[in-house]
Amino acid sequence: MNNNSPLQTDLLRWSEGNAAAMTAITLAAVAGLPLGLLSLCGFMSFSVLLYRCRQRWTPSGRFGPATPSPPCAWPALWSCRG
Repeated sequence: MNNNSPLQTDLLRWSEGNAAAMTAITLAAVAGLPLGLLSLCGFMSFSVLLYRCRQRWTPSGRFGPATPSPPCAWPALWSCRG
């Protein structure tokens, strides 16, 4: 990725791709594919955003060990929903 490009341009490009992907997967879910694909698509899209913009969000260009912990905690949170 070109680090000289403005962040706004990268975010707009991601936003357009995200909108197209979510529209396509929503139509696929309406057509009968599993709803889990919506979550998977959202997760993949957000992962792409983090990867493409990580140089601008952190001084070293990488995230620490706490980054993957929220998805690991989801099963525990799900079990506590009452």
